[in-house]
Amino acid sequence: MNKKHVNRAAGLILLTSVFVILCVGMSGCKKKTNGEYVKTVNDFYNKLLTYDTNIKRIDPKDPEACEELLSLLDLMNKDFQDFAEVPVPDNVPEAREHAQNAAAFMTKAVSYYHNALEGEKADETALRTAELNYENAVTEIKNVGVALQNADR
Repeated sequence: MNKKHVNRAAGLILLTSVFVILCVGMSGCKKKTNGEYVKTVNDFYNKLLTYDTNIKRIDPKDPEACEELLSLLDLMNKDFQDFAEVPVPDNVPEAREHAQNAAAFMTKAVSYYHNALEGEKADETALRTAELNYENAVTEIKNVGVALQNADR
């Protein structure tokens, strides 16, 4: 696998993870009515921080870099799926839809990342489709944080 493609995939994941971390992390600042859910969101935020750290540690020159990235993406996907199943407070019902949409987009993204990066030659179409689905997953997670912030106003 070409290190350029691992760098490209990891770079997009890191860039958008930072954005999500800022948006979702800020949702924990207001804890008026959604205490348990805010805790869950903050736990998810902390998991994203861990993925961010682990992805940054991947050396694209390492022959195992691609497998390491895909393994982290598989774990991240599992966490997105788990997050989508968390009960949401009555005053933020849209959070469930956003979390479920995020999980669906993440599943598609990870599947396309596998298709794009597992072969001898990178599949550019699959890589771009993976990136778009990942961006959509991130947007949906950001929307969970926005919904939570709006509920506390």
